[in-house]
Order: sequence, then structure tokens, then C-alpha cells
Amino acid sequence: MTSVNKYRIYIFWLVMLNLFQQRTHAQTKQIDSLKQVLRTAKEDTNKVNVLNNLSRKMIDVGNYDTSTLCANKAKSLAENIGYKKGISGAYMNIGIAFDDSGNYPEAFKNYFAGLQLAKEIGNNKNVAAFYINIGLVYRSLGNYPEALKNFLAGKKLAIEINDAFGIAAASSNIGGVYYREGNYPEALKNYFYCLKTMEKINNKIGIATSYSNIGGVYCSQGNFAEALKNHFAALTIQQKIQHKAGIAGSCNQIGTVYERQGDYAQAEKNYEASLIIYKEIGDKNGITSSYNNLGNVYADQAKYSEAIKYYLISLKIEEEIGDKQGMAGALVNIGATYKDLKKYKETESYTLKGLKLSKEIGEMELVKEANLLLSDVYAATGKHKQALENYKAYIAARDSLLNENNTKKTVQMQMQYEFDKKEAATKLEQEKRDAVAAADSKKQKIVLILVSCVLILVFVFAVFAYRSYLQKQRANIEITKQKEVIEEKQKEILDSIFYARRIQRSLLTNENYISKNLKRLLD
Repeated sequence: MTSVNKYRIYIFWLVMLNLFQQRTHAQTKQIDSLKQVLRTAKEDTNKVNVLNNLSRKMIDVGNYDTSTLCANKAKSLAENIGYKKGISGAYMNIGIAFDDSGNYPEAFKNYFAGLQLAKEIGNNKNVAAFYINIGLVYRSLGNYPEALKNFLAGKKLAIEINDAFGIAAASSNIGGVYYREGNYPEALKNYFYCLKTMEKINNKIGIATSYSNIGGVYCSQGNFAEALKNHFAALTIQQKIQHKAGIAGSCNQIGTVYERQGDYAQAEKNYEASLIIYKEIGDKNGITSSYNNLGNVYADQAKYSEAIKYYLISLKIEEEIGDKQGMAGALVNIGATYKDLKKYKETESYTLKGLKLSKEIGEMELVKEANLLLSDVYAATGKHKQALENYKAYIAARDSLLNENNTKKTVQMQMQYEFDKKEAATKLEQEKRDAVAAADSKKQKIVLILVSCVLILVFVFAVFAYRSYLQKQRANIEITKQKEVIEEKQKEILDSIFYARRIQRSLLTNENYISKNLKRLLD
């Protein structure tokens, strides 16, 4: 191990110790707080929401029975008060509980019911989430084309409503399909896209999960340095936000890398650390995962009795919480360990139980592993006919998961999605251009109307001015005529006056004459 890795592990344990002191029983406190609210809650939408939240918390700790009970209560109350969003949320939680416990038919039933209701009320965010969860069930069943189809439908809708988290979640799960098919370049492409999107919205848990997924791909490729780099990046974020379930998950994944490298001491140390945390927060799924991983480490070291001990502990917890998928996995692991011990009777017993349960829930990966294991056992014990039958069943299961037809379908779906996305982008761009053109056309029409209005006003004003001019001209002519009449009359009057004066002068004695005669008389 490099000195850098040793330093990282040293820092990790210091931080772990600090976290244990700071956050004790946080998950339990949240659950207790929700239960306290329920005691006084009225029969309204708030109570429905509290019940759904409590249901989700119970899923987080692997308590599926209580989770389903809370969700059913929420659904019943929501139906009574006509709260369709609450009903849809309850369907989601019930579906998740059945999905996580390996009851895929019931998971489908509730997911599809919730999907239909979410569509009816126009809750597109939930519609996208239901598509993604339905895809997860198909992925668990090994039906990768249907899984991809639903993931792409969820992503498309999330893009339409601009739901960044939904886009990232869908991309991550699409990466998961490619990872299971062994298409690591496409898996990494989608995981990195998810990481970039989570960074944009600053979703710390999403960022850490993306690093973990990327680390998982690198580990499968045998690139352990890059795997550890990404897993430690995830761990650092989980520590900063004090997300204990995330810290435990990172410990498990780091342990897996060390196990693949053959560093069993460090692998065991990390698995035990995750087990401690999962026990503290009461996460039964995490507890069983850690026990299984510890069993794997001991099996790798040929410490078979220790491996079986941890597998049996895991199986017991899986039975308690009703997790059929986990039970089937533990049974197959126990069978494989007994095979290494050459205890073929025990191998057959546990593996047959695991195979039966795997078929019951449709977990094709485990069906494949169990059949190969039984084929090896029957071959070793001389039961060649049975060995051949189980080997054929193994081939059939393998081909159902990874056959050329399915691979072509997933590629075609991805190509169709990319084509549809480009078409949608082109259509959107054309719509934008059309909108701009329509706006320009509308603007031109408005300008044309305004210009027309101005011209009309100018024309009206011109007509009005011309009329005024004509009226003024007519008035001037009339005034001129009147003036001429007046002047004519004035002339007639003056002429009359002058004529009268002449007559007067002709009738009266000359003033000079009168003056002279008057002067003579006076003398």
C-alpha cells in the first residue's frame, strides 16, 4: 500500500471517531420525531405527508413491513380526503418497499398505479420518478432493454420540465444498465454526466454517489488506483456532510477494491467499519451487505468457517426483514463456500434454496450463478445428467441477461433517444426561429399600420387644409364683392353729396357778394 493511501486511511479513522461522537442515533431521532408529530396530527394532507415521510425513513433502515403499513395508512387517508398527490406518494413508497425486498410483481403493481395517477394530476416530476423506479425493477429482473426504455422516458420528461435531479438520476441508472452489460465506456459516460449535473445543482449526496459509481466501474476494469481515488473522493464528501449511510457505503466499496487487490486486512477493516455504522443507524440492508462482504473476504482467504458464519448472520437478518433478494444471495454464497470445502451435500441444499427463491423473484443474476454452482457440484459428484441440465440453465440465464439481441436493443434505444433528442432540439430551434420571424412580421405589421395611420392622418389634414383654403378663398371673394358693393355705394353717396352741394351753391347768394353789400350798408 502506498504512503498516500495509508495517510488517507489514518485520516479516515480520525474523522470516523469524530462522527461517532457528534451524531448518535440520528436516524432514530428523525423517526421518533415523525412518530411524535403523528400523535397530534389532524386527519388532513399534513398527516398524509408525515406518514409518507415516515414510510420512506423506514425503507432507509430496512423496516419494510412498517414502511408498507405507514404508506397504506397514508394512501387510505389521502383517498378519504381526495388528496391525489398523497395517494401517488404512497404508491411510490409501497413500490420501493416491495422492490427493495425483492417482491417485484407487487413493486410493479404499485409503481404502475402511481404512474397512472401522477399522469392524471399532471405531476410530471413524479411521472419521471415512477418511470425510473419501474426501470430499476426491470434491471433487477435482467430485462435491460425495458429498463433502459423506462430510464430514457424518465430522462426525457425530466429534461422537458427542467428537473436537473431527475435528469441526473436517470443518467446514473442508464449508466447502471451499461455497467451490467459490461459496456464500461458508456457506463462511465453516463456516470460522469450525472456527476456534472449533480455538481451544477450542488447535490452533495448525488456527487458522492457519482464518484462511487465511477469508482465501481474502474474497479471492474482492474484500474484500482482510479477506483480508490474516486471512492475516497466520495468518502470525503460523505464525511463533510456527515451522511453516515454514505460513509458506510463508501467503506464497503473501498473494501471491495482492497479485496480485489488481495489486501484482505484493509478490506476487512473497511467492511467492519461499515458494519459498525450501519448498526448504529439501524440500516439492516447495510448490515447484511457488510456481513456478506466480510464473508467474501474470509472465503477469499480460505477461512471458510468464518465466511459461513457471516453469511448465516446476513441470511438471518434478511429473513427477519423479508428481503428475498438478499436471502437468495446469502444462500448462494453459503452454497459456494461449502463447495470450496467440498461439502457438496450442504452446497446442493443451500444453492437449491437460493435458486428457487431467485426464480420466484426473477433475479436472473442469481439464477445464473446458482445454476453454474449446481452444475459444478453435480459434475464433481458424478451426476452428469443433472450437471448438464444446470449448465444449460446457466447458459440460458446468461444469454437472457447478455445476448446479442438485447445488446442491440439497448444500443438502438440509446440511438433512438439521441435521435429524438436531436430532433427535439432541432424542432425547438426551428420554433425559436419561427417565433422570431413571427415577432419580426408582427413588428413589421405594426410599423406598417402606424405608417398607414400617419399617412391617413396627413391625408385627412391635407383635405381639411384644402377645404379651409377653399373656404378662405370663397370668403375672400365674398369680402371683395362686398367691399366693391360698399365702395360703389360710398361713391354713390359721395356723388349725391357733391351734387347736392352744387345745387345748394347754385341757389344761395355768393358769399363775396353778400360780404360786399353788407360792408356798404355799414359804411
